[in-house]
Amino acid sequence: MSNKELEKYKRLIKNAGISAAVMGWVTIFLNIGIYLWSVFDKSFAASGLSRPNLTGTFIIVIVAIVFIILGNRIKSLTDPNIKKYLQVLLILSLAILVFVFATGGQAGFLFLLVFCYITCALLSVNKLMKAEEFSSTLRAPDYKIKKKGWIMLAIVGLIVLMGTIFIDSSLYSLPEKESEKKVIDYFANQNEWREFNSATGRFRALFPAYPVHKTNNLRLLGVGSPVKQDSYSIKTADAFYAIYVATYPPEVDTSNPETNLKSSLNGMLSVEGNELISSNFTNFGDYRAVDFLIKNVDRNAYLKGRIIVIGQTLYQLLVAYKNGSYNDSDYTRFINSFHLIK
Repeated sequence: MSNKELEKYKRLIKNAGISAAVMGWVTIFLNIGIYLWSVFDKSFAASGLSRPNLTGTFIIVIVAIVFIILGNRIKSLTDPNIKKYLQVLLILSLAILVFVFATGGQAGFLFLLVFCYITCALLSVNKLMKAEEFSSTLRAPDYKIKKKGWIMLAIVGLIVLMGTIFIDSSLYSLPEKESEKKVIDYFANQNEWREFNSATGRFRALFPAYPVHKTNNLRLLGVGSPVKQDSYSIKTADAFYAIYVATYPPEVDTSNPETNLKSSLNGMLSVEGNELISSNFTNFGDYRAVDFLIKNVDRNAYLKGRIIVIGQTLYQLLVAYKNGSYNDSDYTRFINSFHLIK
């Protein structure tokens, strides 16, 4: 092998190692930064980004650390296990690419570049290893962390992972349950409307009784990942009151809110028996909204409410009632009581 070819292959493999290490650092700072932003900035929901959890952030950081360690070992061009390191990074890059594009494609092109670098390096590493000029320079390095050290780190990492899972469950589940216990007593007097606050949905509104909270996933046309929807509803003797909160993934374009409002309204009209009586665009503060009235001819019932788009979040306020049981003062009180929690 000529010196020119040798330097070409060495440069290619070294660049792959540098790219992996740089990508690891970028991933660490980016994910930790976004997580801290979501924790300390109450306006994070309006950014359009999916709210990260501590467990997911920890796992991504661990993977990024692997990229940094193996990338540095590869770029040194002295470790006889360069090929194994490249294979590990190739598998991790492919797994991250699938995950990134499945959840909206954020920063996916960066991992795609690393994937291409590593693929090219793997195609050339065999030729480089066969070159006596290169293989003779390889030496088994004396790394500070031995096998027992990696085992201890794995145990510590597992303990920390369990801790992050516990913290996430405490942050996202316990407050909802604790608030439920408090609000049950708060709604003891069923003759008076009371204010309900949802930390998950980030809103407050008046309900005639304590609403039931449910969560499900919706499948939208043209959207790869499911859309999470939280519902808060209560049925009285005369009507059904509900607030639905759906968080769109980043791949859904909300730059023109009226398009999303029309799409949501058309989704309601796709239900058999639903016919649009009236609709008109309006504003909810600085955000676009649409008021609607729909009749279900099969059940002789009406659906009246308002849909609001705020960033990547869609709020649907709905009152359903039978013909002749409409109470305008109750409807107005319910709709006008809706406010965002900053």
